Amino acid sequence: MTKKGIEPPKTLSKEGKKLWNNILSQVPFYDFGGLAVLESVCESYGSMKQYKRIVDKFGVMVRDRFGQPKLNPAVIAERDARSAFLKGIKALNLDFDAVQPPGKKPGSERV
Repeated sequence: MTKKGIEPPKTLSKEGKKLWNNILSQVPFYDFGGLAVLESVCESYGSMKQYKRIVDKFGVMVRDRFGQPKLNPAVIAERDARSAFLKGIKALNLDFDAVQPPGKKPGSERV
């Protein structure tokens, strides 16, 4: 436990740890179920960001081994991670104000 609260799990990405701290600084969870869902939300968020970087680097469409264009698999993985993230936020009964860093206007940063 840190001064700010419960330390984020070591398995979380940098983005996931930042989200963990942002959420817990605004909405404290002390029950095991809430923390387990929060960990899953933060994992999904980190994955979503990772896949987004891949799509940004290689594009939405890529070429298969025959040179034919196809959907980048990272697009589907990003969509699935985003869906899991949003379901977790809903399960925790959070709004997006809790996801944004303190001082940011809601909607000013894409989640």
